[in-house]
Amino acid sequence: MLLVAPGERMARALTRYLLEHRVQVEDSSIEEVMATAFVSAPDLLVLAGDAAADAGAQVLAALAANSVTATLPVVLITEGDPHRQLSSFRHGVVAVIERSASADEMARRIAAVAHGLPERSGETEGTFGAGPRPPPEPSWRSSR
Repeated sequence: MLLVAPGERMARALTRYLLEHRVQVEDSSIEEVMATAFVSAPDLLVLAGDAAADAGAQVLAALAANSVTATLPVVLITEGDPHRQLSSFRHGVVAVIERSASADEMARRIAAVAHGLPERSGETEGTFGAGPRPPPEPSWRSSR
């Protein structure tokens, strides 16, 4: 999991509790989030603190602009009413968690999202630069 939480006072405690909930954490700054996400290929991205300002609009727009990072599931930790952040769901946000006084409670909710994501095998198919694979031939055609 990639944690982007500049300005978040509870970032260190959140990291500690996430590790206790069996979630590996890597940190990134807002400026480095694209490069870090591209290289580390995290299963989940968590935006908190300054990165979650404007419902994470700055970071989400940058992620959406790149086909490699556009599909990353994102958790947004926000102050106030999480229902006001619903517009961010169209940009890859899979959960909005209200920032609370308990880093453990936030970590528990993030871990539930992380453990609920489908496993990725890490295997890829195809040839680099070969373009999309043509669709399979219909079975009625190949039987001739």
